[in-house]
Amino acid sequence: MPKDKDQVTKLNDTNYLRWKFDVEIALRSKGLWSIVDGTRVEPADQLQTLFGDPSASSSRESSSSPSVAPSSDQAAYAEANFKALKVIADSLSDKYHQYILNTRSAKAAWSRVINMLENASELNINVLMRQYHSLHYEADTDSYLSKLRLCINNLKTVGKIITEAEAIAKIIHDFEQK
Repeated sequence: MPKDKDQVTKLNDTNYLRWKFDVEIALRSKGLWSIVDGTRVEPADQLQTLFGDPSASSSRESSSSPSVAPSSDQAAYAEANFKALKVIADSLSDKYHQYILNTRSAKAAWSRVINMLENASELNINVLMRQYHSLHYEADTDSYLSKLRLCINNLKTVGKIITEAEAIAKIIHDFEQK
């Protein structure tokens, strides 16, 4: 549980959906979500704006182009980007933080973590669905229902919802098989 109002849930192995929701809400509440979702893009480099030179924006660090101070729009974008990146970085446990260490873009950091975990979630969903379907009633109703509830909750955690009708159908089917 976060200790202060600005701290969001840290990502761990079991809370991906909660973490994703909490970080998005934190970014939205700070007016930073548009940086992460790409609807707010970095303003064009001043040289490109002034002279229409597309190569001017390719690298501000290049020694071949003259050094021009960033515009106030660029400075504001850079500040918002790093604030968003900080929210994301602060929300990651050490296990996941390593995937964004060399990232300077909040959008890129978010994409890396999301893509990695959503691919993992798809694999996890398949494993959990196999567990769900391989669960069968044997003799102890309480034990069976407890295991079924655990399977359903684990699936819900990774975004796969088993409806009440599906659960009831499984229970009836499993009881009939016994």
